[in-house]
Amino acid sequence: MKNFILLFILSASIEVCAQERLPIIDMHLHANPASFNGPPPTAICAPPMEMPYLDPERNWMESFTNWVKNPDCENPIWGPATDKEVMEQTLEILRKYNIMQ
Repeated sequence: MKNFILLFILSASIEVCAQERLPIIDMHLHANPASFNGPPPTAICAPPMEMPYLDPERNWMESFTNWVKNPDCENPIWGPATDKEVMEQTLEILRKYNIMQ
């Protein structure tokens, strides 16, 4: 019985220690401007319902711009409007998930 109690206490303490979020080392981070996919605001559907296609009557960039400006889903993810927002949101995510550069 004593062994069972000791084992229970040890397993509980291991569980508490295991909940500490270890750092994630990120060796590759993109730092693109807010206008990288066209003039803000732009959005994507996650997961995308369909990828943009090439309309032969328009150049590809026009088709892509239409795709990111008019997402075809219920809850699109809108990108930041300014470079400052890109930086602030990126740093917030890095801190939240304990990601080291």
